[in-house]
Amino acid sequence: MRALIVALALAFAAATAHASTQRIAVIVGNNAGNEGKTPLHFAEIDAAKFARVLAELGGVAPSHLFVLQGKPLAALGETFALVKRQIDAFRADPPTGSSCCSTSPDIPTARRSSSAPID
Repeated sequence: MRALIVALALAFAAATAHASTQRIAVIVGNNAGNEGKTPLHFAEIDAAKFARVLAELGGVAPSHLFVLQGKPLAALGETFALVKRQIDAFRADPPTGSSCCSTSPDIPTARRSSSAPID
């Protein structure tokens, strides 16, 4: 819970960034947990809810929002590689104007790795 509060505070603080700022979020939720631990009940759903908060209030464009729900560690590595390519592209060709920071709550299904509801 403390980590979620810190993440929200950082997201809101970042909301005042310059219009050309690009925000990318990788959010991970996995109910399985470690071997021998009791499975969680809401981690995957909470990840989707947190993604919606970042889209609506944190200025993270849906195309820059990656939600991994119930995925193995390898999927996280693949996602980080994709994010690195996006960052490299931003640095090579910085966007102009204010279209970079959409606050649309619609998170494309292609960006979600699970069909868990966002509501």
